Amino acid sequence: MDSKEQKKEKITAAAAVVLAQKGYNLTLIADIAAEAGVGKGTIYEYFDSKEELFFAVYQWFMANIMEAATVAVGDLAAPLPQRLMAMVGSLVEVFEDNRQMFSLFMEFWAASSAGPLQTRLRQALNDTYRQSRRMFAEIITQGAASGYFRDDLDPLATAAGLVAGLDGIFLQCWMDPELDAAKLAGGFMQNLLRGIARREPDDAK
Repeated sequence: MDSKEQKKEKITAAAAVVLAQKGYNLTLIADIAAEAGVGKGTIYEYFDSKEELFFAVYQWFMANIMEAATVAVGDLAAPLPQRLMAMVGSLVEVFEDNRQMFSLFMEFWAASSAGPLQTRLRQALNDTYRQSRRMFAEIITQGAASGYFRDDLDPLATAAGLVAGLDGIFLQCWMDPELDAAKLAGGFMQNLLRGIARREPDDAK
């Protein structure tokens, strides 16, 4: 990464911090410049507007999350249930490392419902959710084909429920700091895996 790209990423990371603290409407370009340790004019060398910088924050933040999830399922030698647990574990770790920045998701969701970035951000969020569902659905499909999971599952529906469950857990843990995200997500996954596991004939009685 050259120095120009490094500075752009530094500005984006600084913007994420300020946006998480103040929200989009109260954040000024001057605030981001101060957090990044650069002049206000430098921001505009990389981004044409606050809207463009906000969208860059979304891309940067979600790319980090999806990279963590992808790395977690990269071990093709691991059994499918363990790969599914590893993926969820990585997402929990990312959440815990960025718990104080979870408010960014509220900003992203809000901006996708109204404002100048509505269409663009709604499509970006849709793409992110679609990618998440696909990653989970692929593991579930492989697990069913390999005999780990039931063969009557709807992989996409199961994946959508899993994504929704994790969204809900992370939201509750952000609102209530006393909640343990790893414990809740772990318990949720244990219940899910028991429910989708292929049962032997004797077990079905």
